[in-house]
Amino acid sequence: MFDVTCELDDLARTVDFAMSLEGSKKALLKPDPTCVLAYQLTDEYYCIGWLLKNTLGKDTEGWTPLPFTYDPEIVARIVAQWIKSRMWPIPDDTDGSVELGARVQCLQCVRPRRDIETPWRCVVAVTGYNMTYEK
Repeated sequence: MFDVTCELDDLARTVDFAMSLEGSKKALLKPDPTCVLAYQLTDEYYCIGWLLKNTLGKDTEGWTPLPFTYDPEIVARIVAQWIKSRMWPIPDDTDGSVELGARVQCLQCVRPRRDIETPWRCVVAVTGYNMTYEK
């Protein structure tokens, strides 16, 4: 189980840690991997997962391959840009500052999953999260 929030500056390290927990990082980085990094967007989540190389060019059921090998810095920049382009609910009961961050979850923690096509391909789901710092 993995469900944490982080500042956008820490997103690369957080995603990298989450990918390594499940073993996908190792599979994506081995010589001549059988799978490639992929993503899927839903209304709420930027899902990071994988596709088998032999399925490329076929129906990938909502998943799009990324045109580079796994690099957490690149993935984090893409996801942060997606987060910044959307509106996320700001809590109205805070008396301190609010900073846009990310919530990073493994698939088992994502509820509901109904919008994720072929969810078993998903390793990490990221959503925007307004982090509050109380006085």
